[in-house]
Amino acid sequence: MGSKRNPTVQARLVNGSDIQLGTTGALLSVSLERAARNRQLIAKLAIDLQLDSDALPVLWPFLQQGLPSLDELVVTIELKQRPWRAPELTLASFPKLTKLRLEGVRPRVAPSVLANLRVLALDNVRIDLPQALRFEDVLDCVLGLKSVEDITICNYLGVVDGIAPRPRRRLHSLPNLKNLRLEEHPSAIRSLLSHLSVPVEADIRLLANFQCERQGNHPPSEAFTAFLPEGSEGLPVLRQVTVVNVICARDEDIVEIIGGLGDLDVPGRISLGIDKKAFSTGTQGPSIEALLFKDMVQSLRKIFPDTSNVASLYLHGPLDTIARTTWTPILYRFPGVQRMILRGGSPGLSIMEALMTSSPTDGTPLCPRLEEFDLQGSARDATALNAVAKCFEWRVDNGARHPLSKLSMRLFAIGSAWSLSFLTYFRKEYARYADTVDVDVDYTFCSTMP
Repeated sequence: MGSKRNPTVQARLVNGSDIQLGTTGALLSVSLERAARNRQLIAKLAIDLQLDSDALPVLWPFLQQGLPSLDELVVTIELKQRPWRAPELTLASFPKLTKLRLEGVRPRVAPSVLANLRVLALDNVRIDLPQALRFEDVLDCVLGLKSVEDITICNYLGVVDGIAPRPRRRLHSLPNLKNLRLEEHPSAIRSLLSHLSVPVEADIRLLANFQCERQGNHPPSEAFTAFLPEGSEGLPVLRQVTVVNVICARDEDIVEIIGGLGDLDVPGRISLGIDKKAFSTGTQGPSIEALLFKDMVQSLRKIFPDTSNVASLYLHGPLDTIARTTWTPILYRFPGVQRMILRGGSPGLSIMEALMTSSPTDGTPLCPRLEEFDLQGSARDATALNAVAKCFEWRVDNGARHPLSKLSMRLFAIGSAWSLSFLTYFRKEYARYADTVDVDVDYTFCSTMP
């Protein structure tokens, strides 16, 4: 468990005032007698107790008598060995309940209550409780939602060995859903998503939890496609993305593939993430970042069935650990990309080589509509500067858009093979291929200042 929490039972009335109730059986009994006089006015009830608390036998009879104005119920029970099975919540007792947040509690919610919920959060800080909740129970709970806008399910299933696919009759539509966050074993995420139809404008955040498994030194192959639903018809955002970001930075714990309908700060996106801390780093062979980044790039073809409308592609990771032969078929799937942003420890020379490839369909260079090119990385000499010049000279000669609207580069010089004349020469060279040129070299880490 995490840090010790102070037990609390707190009620908020419809007028906004709070009532702090006792947290032991004796004190709570006295408090509830006073609170009973305000039963009709309690709008929110937050309960944070230990499983063995003597307050529970006193508290739940009070709840079962009903709270007609209760809009939000938050229950956190500190787990010992298993989630606590609370009494069933019925519509007769909670006719106005729209927000339900449970941690360490087995959900027992009548279908009539589920249909009214706008927020459902099932959270569990313990991930070492195998089969803590039956998947079927949670799935039935989710399938009972009708008006929900926000769903969070984190570490609630305790799945270790995966879940066998459950036959579905039809997709369950959640037309009002705005936010969906799932942090579970990949097979649990896949099984849940395979039963749902989610609006294209929803914000979907999926985080694969492998911490229950022994992965050895390396992440599993196809880790990012393992929790995709069976078919993408329930997640239309997968087919309609216009922005794709692949982020696998060394200083980031969570590595993500993000697809969006536009600006990624606005609704309408899907995020598929993996926590790198779940895997040991290993001292031999490729780094975790390299293995994950390659899997992320190769998974793009499966995650997004149609990338023809993607206008912006952002790649942040160990770019040169991936060969040209891998980049080429990936870039071929992005014919409409107009802006390409590359970030990484290396300058992405293999991508430069891939961009010097003709499409097998019409002979034009890959990514023929490319307008903005933005590169950052470290370099020991002018090889990266020369590679970019060579790439865009080839593209102009072979029918690519000319000129670019903007070419940006920022290189972090390492080593000593640098001269200021490099920069002057290549700025003039790039002006042949771009309307605006913004190229700079940072010599902070250079062993010898030019």
